[in-house]
Amino acid sequence: MLAIGIPLYVCATGSVPIAASLVAAGMPTGAALVFLMAGPATNIATIGAVLKTFGKKVTAIYIAVIIVGSFSLGLLFNTLFPTGGGHHLQHAHGGFLPEWLEIAAVLLMFVGMAHFALQTLIRKDKQRPPSSPSAKDGAVLIPLNNLQRPPSKSSGCGDSADA
Repeated sequence: MLAIGIPLYVCATGSVPIAASLVAAGMPTGAALVFLMAGPATNIATIGAVLKTFGKKVTAIYIAVIIVGSFSLGLLFNTLFPTGGGHHLQHAHGGFLPEWLEIAAVLLMFVGMAHFALQTLIRKDKQRPPSSPSAKDGAVLIPLNNLQRPPSKSSGCGDSADA
């Protein structure tokens, strides 16, 4: 997985579903752990930032620590948890509750959602003033009769106030 994880441009969020699908396909979980650690830590953007900020020596040490550390932890993980690959992910969904109870729970959820949506609409309708022309489009009118003009300054571009 080091050979795939190091050159592959993958972020931490994007590497999780890739590793999960590889484990589900039969890859050992330790190898997926190596990919999860080495992939995001050694993508081109990260290496470029470390190289520019710290120089070649620190970048070489950084890459070596990532390679040795991720490979060692992957081997340790496979030694401590020898599960094969992905067999623990195969399971059946459903069958925990009777079907009538599942349907009743779904219906109760939809009734609750509809109730709260209607309450929100009713509450918003009560807050709008009925005579306001902005009640239709949701815009807010601000009365402009209380605004004062700032004192005019001459810009020097031929204003009539300069003459």
